[in-house]
Amino acid sequence: MSKKSQVWVTDIIISLIIFTTAILLSVKITNTAFGDDIDFENVEKEADYISEILMSQGFPENWNKSSVIRPGLLNREKTLDISKLNNFCNLTYPYTKTLFSIRNDYYFFFRDNSLNKTLNITKCGFGSGDIITDENCSFDLSLLQYNDLVKIRRFLVYDSTIIEMDIYVWN
Repeated sequence: MSKKSQVWVTDIIISLIIFTTAILLSVKITNTAFGDDIDFENVEKEADYISEILMSQGFPENWNKSSVIRPGLLNREKTLDISKLNNFCNLTYPYTKTLFSIRNDYYFFFRDNSLNKTLNITKCGFGSGDIITDENCSFDLSLLQYNDLVKIRRFLVYDSTIIEMDIYVWN
C-alpha cells in the first residue's frame, strides 16, 4: 500500500484565513490610495455642474419658488436676471442642494472688475450659511473647514458690464 497525503481541516481553515486577510488588506490599501482622488473628482464635477446650471435660464424658463426644477440665473439674452437671483434668495439652502442634486457644500457670489459688491441685493453670496463675508463680499478661506475645495470663476453680463461669479464647492 502506498501512502497518500491528506488535507487536514485545520490546514484549509488557516489557508482561508490567510487568503481572506490578503484580499481585505489589498482592497483597503487600494481604497486608501485612490479614495482622495475620487472625492476631489466628485467635488470638481459638482462644481462644474452647479456652474452650468446657474449659467442657464433654468427650467421652466420663468421659474419661481414654487415652480423651479432647475434654478438658472440668466435670461434669454444670456445676461444675469435679477428677478431669478431674487427668486434664488427665497429658496432654502437644503432645497437648493436637492435641486442641484449634490452632496457637497457650495457658495457663490458676484463681483465686478474692481472686486467690489455689484448687485443691488441684500446678500453678498448664496449657499452655505457657514460662510461669513466682509463688506466687499469676500471671505477668508482659512475659516472654512474642508478636505477638498474647488473654485470656478465664470464671467457674465449684468447691466452692460462684465461681472464675475465665483463658485466654491467643498466637502
